[in-house]
Amino acid sequence: MTVQTGAAIVSIRDEIVDINALAIRTASANKRITAEVCKRLSTLSYEELGFLASDRSSPQDRRYLLWIAMCRYYLFVGEFASEVLRERFLLGETISLADYDRFVLNKALWHPELESVSTATASKLRGNVFKAMREAELIEGGPRGACAIVPAVPGHTLSEMEGPDAASLLFLPVRGLVN
Repeated sequence: MTVQTGAAIVSIRDEIVDINALAIRTASANKRITAEVCKRLSTLSYEELGFLASDRSSPQDRRYLLWIAMCRYYLFVGEFASEVLRERFLLGETISLADYDRFVLNKALWHPELESVSTATASKLRGNVFKAMREAELIEGGPRGACAIVPAVPGHTLSEMEGPDAASLLFLPVRGLVN
């Protein structure tokens, strides 16, 4: 992503870091978080980015779209969302850290590289996924116990924007495709 400013081309990511647009205390965290945000936003279409930045979108639709961006960028998270989060929602069940751990064990059968992830890293990744689900208001409940899954109700504009198949909405706890 770049913008033309006079004769020089300035990277948007570098500009965000330089002006500390995200108001992050340390320079290293500023760079890391800005890079992460840019990676996730890169998965969104121009229409989705415009919607995210506009006053047409509700705060909840913005949270859903940011969760969708995370699921698109991190395919593993997307698979967890559609295979575990949504499935448990459709069955009327809660979701827990143990569900995530079982998902990882099942995926390790097909992806042996998952077995080499340290326990500390695996725990941090699991915590980040659950934190992101809480921030998107897809789950509620204690960090250690079973969490209630909150039905997602995307707004009409977001539902239409995702297209006729609404595949990205399958990252959300919804019943069927939303049109």
